[in-house]
This record gives sequence, C-alpha cells and structure tokens, in this order.
Amino acid sequence: MWVRKWKILPLVLPERALVLHQHIQVGHVDFWQIGWPLFLFGLWKIISNMERGFLYLGYAFKVNGPLQETNIM
Repeated sequence: MWVRKWKILPLVLPERALVLHQHIQVGHVDFWQIGWPLFLFGLWKIISNMERGFLYLGYAFKVNGPLQETNIM
C-alpha cells in the first residue's frame, strides 16, 4: 500500500512543485528526499496531534543546515 502511494504521488503533484524541488536545498540534502516526507508526516500529525504536527512542518521547511543535525525529539 505504501509503495503504491509513492508511485502515484508524482502523477498527483502539480508540475510547479516538481520544478520547485530542483531549486530547494536543505543544507546539502535535497528537499525532495527529506523535506517532502517530513511535510506529509507533519500534515498527518496535525490531524492527530496539532502541536506536534506543526513541529514536524517546521523541520520540513528548516533551511539552515542538514536535517540530520537537528534534534527532532
């Protein structure tokens, strides 16, 4: 089920988002690989737990260095 969603995802996304992801960098990590899953996870957490969800959304858009160096807990 999870794999199927990721195969469908590029078809659902608008072309502008696909162009944008080439320019957005989170430190040396591509936003598309790290930020987008965090963004989706943040949206899911907002539905289940508001405060925690906004924390994950904040990490998704953090642009001052690689996400591996931030303390998510």
